[in-house]
Amino acid sequence: MTEEQKIAIDRALIAPRPRRKRSSTQEFVHRFFEEADIRLNGHRPFDIQVRDPRFYERVLTDGPLGFGEAYTEGWWDCHDMAEMIARITRHDIEKNLKLSWKLLWGVLRSRLVNLQSRSRSPTVGRDHYDKTLDAYECMTGKWQALSCGYWKSAKTLDEAQEAKFDLICRKLDISRHDRVLDIGCGFGSFAKFAAEKYGCSVTGINISPQQAERARSNCTGLPVDIVTCDYRDTRHYLSEKKFDKLVSIGMFEHVGNRNFRTYFQIANRCLKDDGLFLLHTIGSNVSLHHNDPWFEKYIFPGGLLPSIKQIGAAIENVFVMEDWHNFGYDYSLTLNSWYKNFAAAWSGDPNDPFYRMWTYYLLSCSGYFKARRVQLWQVVLSKSGHSGGYTSIR
Repeated sequence: MTEEQKIAIDRALIAPRPRRKRSSTQEFVHRFFEEADIRLNGHRPFDIQVRDPRFYERVLTDGPLGFGEAYTEGWWDCHDMAEMIARITRHDIEKNLKLSWKLLWGVLRSRLVNLQSRSRSPTVGRDHYDKTLDAYECMTGKWQALSCGYWKSAKTLDEAQEAKFDLICRKLDISRHDRVLDIGCGFGSFAKFAAEKYGCSVTGINISPQQAERARSNCTGLPVDIVTCDYRDTRHYLSEKKFDKLVSIGMFEHVGNRNFRTYFQIANRCLKDDGLFLLHTIGSNVSLHHNDPWFEKYIFPGGLLPSIKQIGAAIENVFVMEDWHNFGYDYSLTLNSWYKNFAAAWSGDPNDPFYRMWTYYLLSCSGYFKARRVQLWQVVLSKSGHSGGYTSIR
């Protein structure tokens, strides 16, 4: 080989290769994410790495549902998913995607049908909580609490959950003489804490049979009664003697806007005239009538985040709002801790669809709270105004 031939070959090897022309679909999806300063196949932690070219059409066709499903199927990855979702949320770029007929039908269906009716509600317990008990137990730490911790002074997840429970007890001024109703008691975490530390008796209601059974086991030997029923079935838990205090932690998101007022009317019926009710719920900055399509299909069927406006309308002439506390960013910290625990406990293939689905669930939610698109509210209510006024506690 001559010297000239060697030089020609070297030049060919180092010459810049022409970029492959993007399709119109790829170009649109690139521009879509660039509006939130997210680059596809970029080098920053929050940039998306596309693993399958079908990703582009999936996002364009199925929007948020397709985006989440594509992650579960391994079509894309992101090192810092929470920040990536926070950027999408802050820039509100989802509004630039047209909903498919399939997604539009989901929105229309939520307006026409009561998705949280008495007959439909057991679906959440059966199709979500009962099937994911092990995942929740491995990620939630000592207290097995399925709701936001209070990180004001906490350094760990367990400290944050205990601080949350203690904050609730102090806000309600719970004493050993009180009978407390816990609407949607989960694994019995609050009931256990309140009975052990404050000496009160607690009745917890839960629509998930398996969760209720775990709650009974967790509260063995304490003055705690766990009832498996829908919150509307008051005959199972309400006697002539009403409750001194009511609490509902992370359950109101399953009630649905068609049932908000009924929920508060039932709570009013269960509470003594001089009692207090604390509602602990995720909240939306805007009034919604439908769930996110991916979360509707895979995580919380029938879920709906309430707005301040919707809660206000539902409690009018039913309760007096005594205090409204927002610590939404703390949920991002809680979700990050849940993900770390879940990932540490996972011994299977990291490409397993369930592992990827659960990862997307936890880290995308963390991003929503980080962006402050959604909030965490604790609302203290009384039936007709707390005698002498209510003093806010933080």
